[in-house]
Amino acid sequence: MKKIFTAILVMLSVAGLAQKATIEGNIYDENQVALQGITIQIESSRHITATDIDGHFFIASIQAGSYTLLATGVGYAAKSKTIIITGGEKVTLNLQLNTVLNTLEEVTVTAKKRLAITNTASLTRTNTAAKDLPQSIQSVSRSTLNEQQIYTVSDAMKDVAGVNVSSNYGSYNFRGFNTTAAGFLTNGIKGSMFPEGVSNSLANIESIEVLRGPAAILYGENAMGGNINFVTKQPKKSLTTNSAVSAGSFGLFRMQADVTGSINKNKSLYYVAGFGTENGGKVTKDWKNQNALIFTAVKWEANDKTSLQLNANYNYDNSTSNYEITLPFIKEDVFSSPTDFNFHGNDAKFKGNSFQLQGQLHHKINNNWGLHLLTGLSQSNADAIYYSIGDYTDPTNDNKVERIKTYSKTRITTPTLNAYTTGIFNIGIIKNSFTAGVDLHKENWIYPAGYRIYSADSISVTHPDHSPFIPEPGPLAADYLYSSYEIFQLKTMGAYIQDQFSIGEKWKGIIGLRYNHYGNFYRADSVNYEDFGTYEERPLKTTAFIPRFGIVFQPTKQVSLYADYNSGFQPQFSNNKLSGGPFKPETANQFEAGAKGEFLQGQLVPTVAFYHINKNNVLTPDLNDPTGNLMRPVGQVRSKGFEATLTGTVIKNWNVIANYAFNETRITKSNEPDEIGMIFSNAPKHITSIWTTYSFIKNGQGLKIGAGYRYTSSRFIRDVKTSDINRVVLPSYSVVDAMIQYDIKRISLYVNANNMLNKKYVQGSYSSRSVFIGTPRDFVATIAYRFVK
Repeated sequence: MKKIFTAILVMLSVAGLAQKATIEGNIYDENQVALQGITIQIESSRHITATDIDGHFFIASIQAGSYTLLATGVGYAAKSKTIIITGGEKVTLNLQLNTVLNTLEEVTVTAKKRLAITNTASLTRTNTAAKDLPQSIQSVSRSTLNEQQIYTVSDAMKDVAGVNVSSNYGSYNFRGFNTTAAGFLTNGIKGSMFPEGVSNSLANIESIEVLRGPAAILYGENAMGGNINFVTKQPKKSLTTNSAVSAGSFGLFRMQADVTGSINKNKSLYYVAGFGTENGGKVTKDWKNQNALIFTAVKWEANDKTSLQLNANYNYDNSTSNYEITLPFIKEDVFSSPTDFNFHGNDAKFKGNSFQLQGQLHHKINNNWGLHLLTGLSQSNADAIYYSIGDYTDPTNDNKVERIKTYSKTRITTPTLNAYTTGIFNIGIIKNSFTAGVDLHKENWIYPAGYRIYSADSISVTHPDHSPFIPEPGPLAADYLYSSYEIFQLKTMGAYIQDQFSIGEKWKGIIGLRYNHYGNFYRADSVNYEDFGTYEERPLKTTAFIPRFGIVFQPTKQVSLYADYNSGFQPQFSNNKLSGGPFKPETANQFEAGAKGEFLQGQLVPTVAFYHINKNNVLTPDLNDPTGNLMRPVGQVRSKGFEATLTGTVIKNWNVIANYAFNETRITKSNEPDEIGMIFSNAPKHITSIWTTYSFIKNGQGLKIGAGYRYTSSRFIRDVKTSDINRVVLPSYSVVDAMIQYDIKRISLYVNANNMLNKKYVQGSYSSRSVFIGTPRDFVATIAYRFVK
């Protein structure tokens, strides 16, 4: 009898499970814009969720019966819907919420096309409201990337306050100091996605976060003026597809596509996958530009406490050179070469490929504590023949420039691991969000076939001959300069603790400490360079304690006032004997104070930040070195300034991204007294930008127009005094852009005009011989399709 009774209970349970249903759907506003963060609840039950970035929601395991589903959010009239579930069925709902003036206050709503960053984990490892952080952070959203048809990082930085392209190999100036692409972050994990010097394709990017100032507590050795964190496109449970085809000036052709969806029936396993390709688009004559990116990510929700996500991408590049295009200049005229001038030989090439793998494991111990593991592995391989500029001019002919030819093969491998725990607890009236962890990071730079450098033939600026330069064989040839097989390794290990605390509703803060240990190793076997011979640097090991403290005061729910002390350090990457090394690491401390606001239900976000940075042991090119290889340290460089931003919706349908930055970076200490007071190179004093759009789109159809303006003040190509009459000036410039967009339900048509006034301008330079020229007037037309099930 017991067995029969048990069997009956089991069958009833199975039958009950079989009758459970699912409800899913999408939430839109009156303009058919998907809404993120809308609360979806089945009344009188424990079933509650929120819409994702695509406005999608999903609720599972619902018993048969009659229910009322309620959708609520700040800025929108609540809507209810009666649902009758008769059995294990799938109910699909699409609801529209209308904007209202009188709203709830406790729930934050973010439209899909919201421009300002609201939450981030990049600075704390916990999902924290940006207004609660005592540090400046700014984001470029996917909607902005789409509107402006942005495909590279250098173009995206025009929408960020105070960031300037400083060189052609992926270096950017943040608050007066350079950060290279090798130091960029991906999903908060160290390791670059791309080979050295390759322009970052953004086909797999959901948003770009710009972190200002040091972030050494979490990342150890790190850029101290600021850094970039790429947030990649994430897996989604709902079926969505995006695709776009673009064509434009200078033979440009691009394709991008991605798809998301669930792999199993209960939607615990879901994915995103896509690709992007680009061909052409470079103004330089006979310049080859071909690249492709394939990416995917899969997330598994094992249960309500444990999740695992794996990210992967592969990048292929086949171009004339991996660096952005530069132009040589004669004497002190930075515009002396034609904009489309190509100084490379016909045999110049860069064939590179790279892959990046990431793992993210999260486990909840209970409602308050969790364990987390982040892992990453990146590898880049490159086979290159490239030409670079030697001296300013050939002494025999003012219309010719000297060149250097290099053969190289490179392999860069970067593994990283970060294990940490998070917890929430109270001490009296103090609420604490605690993080503690350890991380390991290693970089291996290897030239498996060595590299060889030759003095190549000069090339005429007016009548160039692109025939390949064929060097004479043997190390004793007159044109043979240098050959080396090199290995460079950097290993870091760190441990950190951090506490985010709040006292009442108005006071919040963050305090942290990191212990970091790093060592680097360099070996080179060289021939015919000042009897350099075989050289090996034994591991140089250094330890550092890195503190940070910040406080936030919120007099109202809309306004945050903050102050912060932050510090950091960075090993020198030009640390070998050829560059004059080894050198002591760079160290820095920053004081920052500012204000942040969120108005109009969080749709309009102004910020202002004042900062003061002292940076020690900064390397600068040794201009007295005839080879152009040597670097030397400057005692101390001080950077001070402020940044102001306004991002969001001013009135309905009118969006704006406005930025202004003032910076003054000078040498304050030096072993050469004449350098004290010099203005640091590549640091513009003023940068201003604005991008604004107005939408006439209703019910998924209509027009949107937009326009932008950028201004960058003059900079110097090297450290100078203002009284130096021999200084080389990179002139100030202003650029005007415009766009028009037309939507027809799921289809969007874009036409973008960049540099409409066809201004000739210099974006940056890290050499006394060449400059990185901005693109002349160009047009891009795109047709895009989006489907959300």
